[in-house]
Amino acid sequence: MKRLRTQDLPEHGSRFIIQAIIRIGRRELGCQLLIDCGATGPILREEWVRESEILVKKRQKPIEVQNASQQPIPRVGVHYIQPVGLVIGKHTEQLVWEVGQIEDSVDGYLPVTWLSKHNPNIDWEKCILQWHSKYCREHCLPKEYEFELVDSYQLQQEVLEDLASAVATVT
Repeated sequence: MKRLRTQDLPEHGSRFIIQAIIRIGRRELGCQLLIDCGATGPILREEWVRESEILVKKRQKPIEVQNASQQPIPRVGVHYIQPVGLVIGKHTEQLVWEVGQIEDSVDGYLPVTWLSKHNPNIDWEKCILQWHSKYCREHCLPKEYEFELVDSYQLQQEVLEDLASAVATVT
């Protein structure tokens, strides 16, 4: 029988878990979220939601939410929470979450639909997300203002150019 060499074995690494904040009004709740490309929607762990005293709503008709193996996730699809703030560094958005029974090692899952929408640059080795997408620049990131010091001569020149442009438009 041939012995397997170490390099012939599958490689395993750590999971991509990020620190985030769930913001509800003035309350900020720290949480650990697994970047989970297999979940079909954002999910918060039922026990964490209960411990954090977050109000949930019950669906009139439950839906089925599946994991990466296309198996239903227990108790997910019955309850959800209203839009709450999700803060990851400077990235902020409002997100509606499913609530249900997921693993105890994390507080929630961020799904592939979230990854697709925000399209972050991901450093998988360092577990870092960087926000460069047009969507995030327009909706999720703080607006940065650039100020330029202008001397009075330059300002006067710009005013004269604007006046000349306005006169040319009128005639």
